[in-house]
Amino acid sequence: MGTNSIHRFLMRDRDYANSSARGLHKVHRMDAPVNNRGFTLIELLIVVAIIGVIAAIAVPSLVNAVNRGRQKRTVADIRTIGHAIEAYAVDYFNYPGMGRLGTGIAGTASDFEAFLCPDYIKRLPSIDGWGGEYQMVTGHYVTSRVPGYVIVSFGRDGVYEGSVPPEGEVVYTTDFDADIVFGNGSFWKRPHGIQVD
Repeated sequence: MGTNSIHRFLMRDRDYANSSARGLHKVHRMDAPVNNRGFTLIELLIVVAIIGVIAAIAVPSLVNAVNRGRQKRTVADIRTIGHAIEAYAVDYFNYPGMGRLGTGIAGTASDFEAFLCPDYIKRLPSIDGWGGEYQMVTGHYVTSRVPGYVIVSFGRDGVYEGSVPPEGEVVYTTDFDADIVFGNGSFWKRPHGIQVD
């Protein structure tokens, strides 16, 4: 091997090293194919179907949870209004709006604000969890024996069911549309257990 061939050999190695250092030399593997395609239509359809099944399971549960929350808020509001009315009765020996003959008033919660706010409750809840107004009655026509009061929410459907259970009897409901009735310090009709849509 002559001097020229050694010189060419060394020059070739130097050029190779310089080009590799600058990133000019690229190694291609011929046995590994390059795959630049995305997802197939079938893969996308499977993902969309899985998301649809999950949504079909989750949405009814979410709606039920929202209605349970509204119902619990309504029960708590009614109990709070009842406590305010009881506190008023302790001070005045009568329920709000009642005269000497035991006649009372019937109306919405906003009709009772003048009697209860701000001394017995800072802000009287007037709208139930579903957006309906609380209905309230005081007087002898609540019960024939003694004067009393009743607070009613018409439930999710906003329709009065037409009856109030007798005092002392508790009716438990399992429907979001059922009325919620509180009178004379206790619930007469209230939700209990699993509620159905």
